[in-house]
Amino acid sequence: KPDVNGGEQPMEIYAVDQTYTYDGTPKGNFGVHMPNTNNSLATAIELVPGHTLSSITLTGSQRTSSGTYTGAIVPSGARILDANNNDVTANYRIESPSSYYAGTLKINPRGGETPIVITAQDQHYVYNETLQGFTGRVVLTQGQTSPYVKAEGLLAGHYLAEVSISGMRQMNAGTYSDTFVPNAAKIYDASGADVTNEYTFTATSYVAGDLIIHKKGNGKPDGQGGEQPMEVEAADQHFIYNGQPQGTFGNSLAVSTTNPLATAIELVPGHRLANVSLTGTQQTLPNTYGGAIIATGARIVNASNQDVTANYLLTSASYLAGDLYI
Repeated sequence: KPDVNGGEQPMEIYAVDQTYTYDGTPKGNFGVHMPNTNNSLATAIELVPGHTLSSITLTGSQRTSSGTYTGAIVPSGARILDANNNDVTANYRIESPSSYYAGTLKINPRGGETPIVITAQDQHYVYNETLQGFTGRVVLTQGQTSPYVKAEGLLAGHYLAEVSISGMRQMNAGTYSDTFVPNAAKIYDASGADVTNEYTFTATSYVAGDLIIHKKGNGKPDGQGGEQPMEVEAADQHFIYNGQPQGTFGNSLAVSTTNPLATAIELVPGHRLANVSLTGTQQTLPNTYGGAIIATGARIVNASNQDVTANYLLTSASYLAGDLYI
């Protein structure tokens, strides 16, 4: 650009913007007479063909927190070489500070290149006729884990300090997919400082968990968060020989304290075995007929006489045969 004296206005030398991703350490490339390979640190406008800006001094303060620091990179001390590597800086009109234009230091929050994932853990319970499932605020200390939530993609030394879990608690046995949704996480560093703003949370950062309420079994763990199948045992039946076929069998027989045809092990308090089907063959002669009374089709009710059988784990292995004694 011409000046009023027949020459040109001062050179323009621009510091290249520097961009980093937050990792908890100071960022910014500064120093004296730094090699400007491929114009990586600064660019000079309108050099003579074959000339290069070979080195530059950059001053400024390194930053740790994410953010955009405009004008933080200040260039000076440019050195220009010709094609033969001769220093020709003196042939350029470089005036300080008007020739030098500062660059921007930008530190992006984490989460773009390394996804941050906060996952609500699946919650396992055994049916007990109460509403089940944890919702609320989880607060953790460094090194502490939670059965309700986990975090992935955090920097070493950083940890999930707080997170909320929302969702609907349930009573009946079943799998309730994506019931528990984590949100509003807080991340702390090793010193206990809140560094949540150094992370980018997207729509995929929060992963919901399932609520699994296992059917009630016999009280013995099955190794998968539930219990082994219920045990329903046909009661032994005792008769005195009378010359007639004897043995009580039939479908959906009523069970009561006065008619204890079968017993169910480990029912929820207040529940009872209301009906059972008994199959087998009546016998006449005196004898012990081991395993002659086969129980099936148990029906269980709660204290309000509501059918809650579906909440119990009843399989073919649940039914234990009784003996017929004449």
